[in-house]
Amino acid sequence: MSNKSNRTKKNIRLKVAFAVFALSAIVLFALVWAYDGVRISIESLRDESSIPLTAAVSSDPIAPNVIESLVNERRTVDGKKPLATNAELRESACAKADHMLANDYWDHISPEGVTPWTFIKKAGYDYKEAGENLARGFKDDTKLVQAWMDSPTHRANVLEGRFTEQGICERDGTLGGKATRLVVQQLGARS
Repeated sequence: MSNKSNRTKKNIRLKVAFAVFALSAIVLFALVWAYDGVRISIESLRDESSIPLTAAVSSDPIAPNVIESLVNERRTVDGKKPLATNAELRESACAKADHMLANDYWDHISPEGVTPWTFIKKAGYDYKEAGENLARGFKDDTKLVQAWMDSPTHRANVLEGRFTEQGICERDGTLGGKATRLVVQQLGARS
C-alpha cells in the first residue's frame, strides 16, 4: 500500500472515532439534561403493578398545603398563574416519598428503574406534561422553596408555564440510616 493510502485510511479512522465520540457526548448530554430536568416522558420497562398507592383519591378540590402555597406565591411573583392543588398528584407524591423511604434511595428514578411517571399514572393522573422536584432535610418550608428557586432545574419546574397543577407530600423517615424529612413535588398538566 502507498503512504497516501495509509494516511487516507488513518484520516477516515480518526473521523469515525471523532464522530463516535461526538455522538456519545451528545447522547450523554441529552441523558444528563433529561435526568436533571426530570421532565422527560420515558416509560419504565418494568412492571410496576406491585407499587401500591396509600389511599383512594377523591376528585373533590383540596386546599393547598403550606409548601404548595409558598410555591404559588413564588409563581405569582414571577408573573405565572398559581398551580391548582391536585389530589392525584399529591397522592402520587406521597407514594413516591414512601417508596424512597421503603427502598432506601434518594433519586428521581429508583435503582430498579421506577420513574416518577409510574407513580403519577398509578394515581390516575393522565398527563401531557409532568415534572418532579425533590427536597430532603429541610425543616423550614420557606427555605426549602427558596432552595428550589436557587436551583436552575428545580426553578424551571416551579415556574414552568405549561404546568397547571401540583401535589406536594412531606414524609418523615429514615434514609441511609439517618432520620430525615423528604418532600416530593409532582407537577402536571392533564392530557
